[in-house]
Amino acid sequence: MTQSFDLVVVSHLRWSFVWQRPQQLLSRLARDRRILFVEEPVYSDAAAAEVPTLEQVAPNVTVLAPRVPHPGREGAPIWADRERITKQVRQAIGLLGFHHRALWFYTPLPEFMLHVVEPDLVVYDVMDELSMFKFAPPELKDQEARLLRRADVVFTGGASLFESKRPYNRNTHLFASGVDAAHYSKACDETTDVPEFVKAIPGPIATYIGVIDERLDYEIIAAMAARRPDVQFLMCGPVVKVDPNELPKAPNLHYPGQQRYEDLPCILKGSDVCLMPFARNDATKFISPTKTLEYMATHRPVVSTPIRDVERFYSDIVYLASDADEFIRQIDIALNEHPAERARRRLREEKILAEHAWDAIAANMNRLMEDAWTRKTDLRPTADVRLQKARPIRASITPTPLSGQ
Repeated sequence: MTQSFDLVVVSHLRWSFVWQRPQQLLSRLARDRRILFVEEPVYSDAAAAEVPTLEQVAPNVTVLAPRVPHPGREGAPIWADRERITKQVRQAIGLLGFHHRALWFYTPLPEFMLHVVEPDLVVYDVMDELSMFKFAPPELKDQEARLLRRADVVFTGGASLFESKRPYNRNTHLFASGVDAAHYSKACDETTDVPEFVKAIPGPIATYIGVIDERLDYEIIAAMAARRPDVQFLMCGPVVKVDPNELPKAPNLHYPGQQRYEDLPCILKGSDVCLMPFARNDATKFISPTKTLEYMATHRPVVSTPIRDVERFYSDIVYLASDADEFIRQIDIALNEHPAERARRRLREEKILAEHAWDAIAANMNRLMEDAWTRKTDLRPTADVRLQKARPIRASITPTPLSGQ
């Protein structure tokens, strides 16, 4: 195991949420270093908020959800109780025995973590333009600008994000969406079982798998269901930041909720077309959907709105549609795809999948972090003094034992 530094990761997403970029990358980086994954705080009573709960969710990955008392008012910033959060994060670092530490941000909101963790290295992995998301706090842009200047290395999850962030930090690197092709290719395995709730739906089935939030175009979804009653539309994922009661309803429109990561290939095996009905708004301006590659690994045809990064890189194998009429037409084309076109698409997909393996992406990120670490330690004449600061943080309260998986 690499002993140079451990990782403290602060995230706006929970580890148990949809399995996506943070989990894919960090579970692989954990092969070489220990990771403390700090989630957004959860509200608790005052007594419980004094002691953190740590859970080991994977080898070398421990999750901390700081517990804080409810502020008693609506709209209070989630990271506002800095004193309690600081106490619990430092206790966790002390309990885990982290010496030299890198601080990895997925959100700039808890920038005070720089003072809490006292990192030797700062990493920012930009997976979304969070400032353009629904309910984003107004201070987020300024916080991100400071973090971009402060970070020793910046990663971005798509080409559009790279172009947006590169001017603020010269050590910015593009790592677009990756894929665990072996996992999703189970959709092509004859031994893979299709879930019963999918079997119960008459075909053809067009499936979306992902978060159901403000990034989807609900007018297109409603129109597809209304105009093609012979097609079943399966929308698999948690509903976030939108009112479930306001989602389009139709007999052929299904919302089975969030599904386990291990079940996703099974669901897609029972599907005929994969959907990405994204709205074209501020929230989707910079996205590079991970599901594009995941769908490709199932070798089902993909129909998507022309999201910039999808159109730039995959327009030759993804069916693009700008409105409801075009979406319906492209679904019909996809359902009746000629065998020769299917074979051409599959060859192109295999090439793309080989170039975007999560293992390779994590390894390259690890190398860039090590390079940044080496530069910081080699170029400073007082490096030894600096690194002495990276001692284990001693907690002032009795640590709680780690809970298992």
